[in-house]
Amino acid sequence: MPDIDPKIIEDCQKGDSFSFEKLYLTYQHSIYNLAYRMCGEHHEAEDLSSDIFLALFTKIKKFKFKSHFSAWFYKLATNLCLDRIRRKKKFSFQSLDEVKEQTLTQQGFPCDFDPAREDLERSVQSALNSLPSKQRMCVILRDIEGFSYRRISESLGISEGTVRSRLSRARERMRRELASEK
Repeated sequence: MPDIDPKIIEDCQKGDSFSFEKLYLTYQHSIYNLAYRMCGEHHEAEDLSSDIFLALFTKIKKFKFKSHFSAWFYKLATNLCLDRIRRKKKFSFQSLDEVKEQTLTQQGFPCDFDPAREDLERSVQSALNSLPSKQRMCVILRDIEGFSYRRISESLGISEGTVRSRLSRARERMRRELASEK
């Protein structure tokens, strides 16, 4: 997730809607991807993304420039994702191929179907969904978003050692899950 010019954040804190739009455009895809990976459902991810940006709008004045903005924002976003997961007892996960087909069809593009790739994507998403939410969040931030261990530590409010151990356990669990599908 990219960091943004501190001047834009300062302007957002003063209520400048143009700056908030820049902030939104910078982070919208990353936040949607985070929400989707956490909840596994297209419409839920859209709702969750909206909730995250609404929370950002109301809480941006609390950002004190003591850390990277992206780490602070991801902490806010991950907490909202985890809260949503806790509130829902059961998830109905939509497969990646269904989301891809819906998205491409809605945008007017033909949906190219590659069975091998679709099966792999489905298996990986299923393995990701099987992880406890705290482990899943670490995998998403490290392996999908490319965050450093330090940035994940800041975002989740945990030590780097905890990040590393959660990643290790999560990756091992995913390996077992994927191996059992063969």
